[in-house]
Amino acid sequence: PFEKKTRTPITIHAKIIIFAKKKQWKQNIYWIKHPYKRRKNLKDLANQIFNYGYVRSRNLKNSIIKNPLLLVPTLFLAYILLLPTLLLVNKFFIWPLFLYLLLNISFSLYESSKNNNFQALFILPIIFLTIHLSYGMGILLGFIRKWILQRLALSRLWKRRTLE
Repeated sequence: PFEKKTRTPITIHAKIIIFAKKKQWKQNIYWIKHPYKRRKNLKDLANQIFNYGYVRSRNLKNSIIKNPLLLVPTLFLAYILLLPTLLLVNKFFIWPLFLYLLLNISFSLYESSKNNNFQALFILPIIFLTIHLSYGMGILLGFIRKWILQRLALSRLWKRRTLE
């Protein structure tokens, strides 16, 4: 006659949300409730990765000290932009591009075979190139913007001191 009421166990996911609400961590609650979302097209992916690089450049000095590999996409972007000029100097400068293409195709082959999706073999090199160039562009433009704003702030400060 009396049924024993059993409570459904609270999952770890729900416990984190409850804890975050108590601590009023609104940004963490957003991340918990909205897991990873795939981008619809290559342009959206490029914008997302560009923003990652752009935000990363805000604390670039501290990040480089911890992990200097963060500058590799930016150096690769600079290499790609300077490649026509470098080829006029010496034909040897084409070899890093060949090495990148070889690694790009190798990792694309590995990922497509790991996921049993050989159609991805033709798409992944483009996606990897987009990720590397977008991230490098984000870091580069973020760094330039940060540098310009610091120069403007210093010039305004200098003008204030000279006027006083």
